[in-house]
Amino acid sequence: MFTLAQPSYGCYNPYEELAMQQELQRRRQIEAYLCRQREAEEMQQRRREYEAAVRAEYERRREAELERRRQVELQRHRHAQQTRGRHSMYDGGLESLFDALYGGRSPRQEQAWQQKPSVPTRNSPTPTPTPNSKPASVPVSTPTPPTVAEPEPEEPQVDTTPSYAAVQSILSSFATLQSEFTFPAQLDFLPGSSLKLAYTPNNAPLHGYEHALTGLLTQLDAVESYGDDGVRKARKEAVKSIEKELERLDGMKAEAWKRATEPEPEVSELGSAIAEVDVDPLSVPLPEDLDEEDE
Repeated sequence: MFTLAQPSYGCYNPYEELAMQQELQRRRQIEAYLCRQREAEEMQQRRREYEAAVRAEYERRREAELERRRQVELQRHRHAQQTRGRHSMYDGGLESLFDALYGGRSPRQEQAWQQKPSVPTRNSPTPTPTPNSKPASVPVSTPTPPTVAEPEPEEPQVDTTPSYAAVQSILSSFATLQSEFTFPAQLDFLPGSSLKLAYTPNNAPLHGYEHALTGLLTQLDAVESYGDDGVRKARKEAVKSIEKELERLDGMKAEAWKRATEPEPEVSELGSAIAEVDVDPLSVPLPEDLDEEDE
């Protein structure tokens, strides 16, 4: 009438647990990659803002330099006008002075009038008045405008501190990735004679590591040196370190592929069985002995 419920037993599958661990590791690697990508985007945004600030500062200094040049040119033009006005004032003042002294006659006409011989009369001669002194010529000095040396425009000094900080940040990220990465114990290759990794859970850590290193190289290419030798040297050393790590990974992949494609040595089972059995010739019965025993 009544049936007892049978207890349900769960079957433990180690492959499911391994798959869950690999999936968890893959998700962690994806989250770490997205975090690094966000950091790279933030760094690029800061770099763009810094470049915009540098360009704005350069334009501001350039406008200030052009305004200063315009002021110097305007001052020079005003000085030339004042010099020309001073010369015209000197010329007009001398002419008015000569008119007042000689009654509207020029000094040359006055000298010719003085040198003309007087006609004597029979009555009492009238002495011709001779001027005691001749008018002295007033020397006019023409002032030369002073030459104003134009200062050469100074090139704006660019601060390379953010570039150094960007290179050091990339090196720090590289050291963190290198310390957290563990080379997989087993790699899955595509069928064929070429060394190509398949996109499997076993190869996920290696794929993610190589992708992250390539991203660091891209970030180093985006760092601006502004012609500074120190920034160029630091960036070059960082590129060498990352490329050396990629070459090391290629060598390890080649060794793993070689081990996976090497044929295993075939051992003859028959030969091994014969070698293991130790037979004593004296213990083997002869055919005659077998006949006697039968009788």
